[in-house]
Amino acid sequence: MVQGLEHVGKQLSVVLWGKNNDGEEEAITFSGGLIYDGDDFLVDRSPENAPFRLIEDWVSDITAMAGELAEIFPGSDLILQLTVGDLPGDVDKSTLQKTGFVWPKSK
Repeated sequence: MVQGLEHVGKQLSVVLWGKNNDGEEEAITFSGGLIYDGDDFLVDRSPENAPFRLIEDWVSDITAMAGELAEIFPGSDLILQLTVGDLPGDVDKSTLQKTGFVWPKSK
């Protein structure tokens, strides 16, 4: 059995933690329904945006929304928190997943 199938059909909020251009920590979020296409888990962000494919290792990091987080993200059943940052210079960029996300510019 595929790990994570119990989450399919639920609303997932993804929180990306990183540093803005001023070096201050901030987060951006997006949400959508979690689907499984037989090969991959995807966050369905339609109709405005393309689905976002989750890396297999991330699926085990999905947790139930609870406490203060449930108040911050009403309507979401699940949360996945990830940290993003600059890539080391020796990374083969062809091995990375293109997300289409652009970190918001600092004010």
